[in-house]
Amino acid sequence: MPEPVSLVDRLLLAGALTVLYAPSGLGKTEVALQLANAVANQTDFYGRTAGKSNVLYVDYEMGEQNFRRYGNRLGLRGMIRAEHDVPLLDLKPLIQAAIADGCQLVILDSYASLSNQTGHENAVNSNGVAELVLKPLADLAHQSGTAIVVLHHTNKGNVQYDGSQRIKALSDMMLKLTLNRRTRMLELNSDKSRYGVEPLSWDASGHPLLHGTQSEDASEHEDQRREWLLEQLRNGPCTVDDLEGEYQKVTGRSRKSLERDLSDTVNDGLVTRARVGRSNQFTLAATSMLA
Repeated sequence: MPEPVSLVDRLLLAGALTVLYAPSGLGKTEVALQLANAVANQTDFYGRTAGKSNVLYVDYEMGEQNFRRYGNRLGLRGMIRAEHDVPLLDLKPLIQAAIADGCQLVILDSYASLSNQTGHENAVNSNGVAELVLKPLADLAHQSGTAIVVLHHTNKGNVQYDGSQRIKALSDMMLKLTLNRRTRMLELNSDKSRYGVEPLSWDASGHPLLHGTQSEDASEHEDQRREWLLEQLRNGPCTVDDLEGEYQKVTGRSRKSLERDLSDTVNDGLVTRARVGRSNQFTLAATSMLA
């Protein structure tokens, strides 16, 4: 078999099934549309060169009118074909027809909408549903040399993708989109890759989730909380329960704030997270211990 071809340099490969996931409202649809625009017009995606191909975007989330308005706002152009609310049984023939017309990038928004069409209770968490939905897409990507990207949500804690372990097993690549509030950057990192993928980040200063949240005073308090957390973890691993009481006394903030601060330190590579029993245990990363 030939080596996979990069559709977007060091990020997106033709012939691979990729799951792109992020918390709701973070902007994964916008990122997916920017990817579509880069491929349709052979322009850069935040400094990464893209190949040129027709694109098929199958939308289950916005509807035709909202999708059109969104596309106009982003300045989409070129050979991007949008389809809406396609029945699951019609999806494979639709993709095959698009591939026959020269499409090398298919984007499906979203996995939850696809899985819920199966009629299974709690479909997102079902291994059988993941097999039913994703296995044909993976086979189609491998056999045709087409990049198929499925958008998905994170779980309630925004730690990893939502649902069944088979989602990760069946995909070739898992890309997680995160917003780094400290650096004001959006970051794409690979949670799983069978091929060479390099992290990518870009300026997110205008992101709606940052509006009104990053004054100099707020940033200073955030840095102080971060230093306090790192100091506690220098004494050994801790859970949220271990830190909560003292954190509230020192900062006056809630458990939710503590969880967000810990997640930010994990995203920045300062702290590692591991599941121990029913709790997440946080440990100072080796690089932080040397600081």
